[in-house]
Amino acid sequence: MKKAVLILITILVHCITFANGNPSKTVIVEGCVVDAGNGEPITGARIIIEETGEVAYSDENGRFTLSHNNTQTASLRIEFVSFQTTKLDLSELEQQRKIELVELP
Repeated sequence: MKKAVLILITILVHCITFANGNPSKTVIVEGCVVDAGNGEPITGARIIIEETGEVAYSDENGRFTLSHNNTQTASLRIEFVSFQTTKLDLSELEQQRKIELVELP
């Protein structure tokens, strides 16, 4: 019984240390993908956080949401068929929230 209690306390200490020792925080990344030519929302654009590989797709209104578990800067790559791939830093997205994709010639 003593041994079981000691093991349980050890596990709890490790769990508490792990939970408190994690300096990263979850950041919600939101935005809207539109056609630069006509301002219409783009449905199905793929948005990727390059450092983690996390992916989201824009909905019928061009909107997307991603969770990013890091406090460091990150880069987004936005792709859609027949449009130029766009890259930007999260700090740029915080300022404008709208990503305009340019159609390929």
